[in-house]
Amino acid sequence: MRTMDADMFNMFGSDPEVFKICEAGYGATYTRDGKIYACGGVYPVWKGVGQAWMIASGDYKKYKLNIGRYMKMAIDTAQKHFQFKRVQGTVRADHGEAADFLEWAGFEREGLLKCYGYNGQDHIMYARIDNGI
Repeated sequence: MRTMDADMFNMFGSDPEVFKICEAGYGATYTRDGKIYACGGVYPVWKGVGQAWMIASGDYKKYKLNIGRYMKMAIDTAQKHFQFKRVQGTVRADHGEAADFLEWAGFEREGLLKCYGYNGQDHIMYARIDNGI
């Protein structure tokens, strides 16, 4: 697991409320030869709005394109299944690769969230709107 993902995961520990939120959504895990390279999904914020998330292993770049396609498919599936008009996600402002993925997956940049991260990092909010829902 990448250091930035491990830090966030450790922050939540075994908080049962976090697991309840995750159980209510849709998740996907990309594995190869028994090893997890990435997991992510979308959980409901409230009716019509979902929050996208993803955590990648330190060596995810081996399968970057496959992971991207797989996670985009997971987001598409969740948006359709839960009828989310809006799916949003945030990325650290200094993590250009994550921002590139969201833009490739059809998300649009909405704005800078100053001091939003768990230890004060700036994040960027992205959203994908489905006007057909």
